[in-house]
Amino acid sequence: MSEGRWRIEGRLEAQDVLKYCENDGVILHNGLKYVSPVHLEAFPPSEWKSLQLVRIGDITFERNPRDQRRWRAKFKDGLGSNLDLGLTDPVACRRLEQGEAIGKECLLTISLAGPWQPDNESLPRRCYKLVAGVVEL
Repeated sequence: MSEGRWRIEGRLEAQDVLKYCENDGVILHNGLKYVSPVHLEAFPPSEWKSLQLVRIGDITFERNPRDQRRWRAKFKDGLGSNLDLGLTDPVACRRLEQGEAIGKECLLTISLAGPWQPDNESLPRRCYKLVAGVVEL
């Protein structure tokens, strides 16, 4: 990409991107809130995913109990596993901070963060899943 200013080329409705959603299974490789780099290394890089668009029909947003300044998103993946992921979408966070409700049906962009080492170094590194984008349906 060249340096320069971004410009809007057009607009899509949320319904226009539904065909890109992957809802029939786990989100980003497993049913956990993180992926171990060792797990990823078991597959060829061409099969790795770091972003996934999903349609969620029943989501709730709550403050992070360990850090009240942050928000978490709680929902089930396509196989019914419960996920409780950090929310990093600045627009959604701002809306929640202002007391605005976000509907239960949303498109979510789930991203995979880089490897993080827990304080207890005997534990494996982890790539945590984050809710990077929220589009209300």
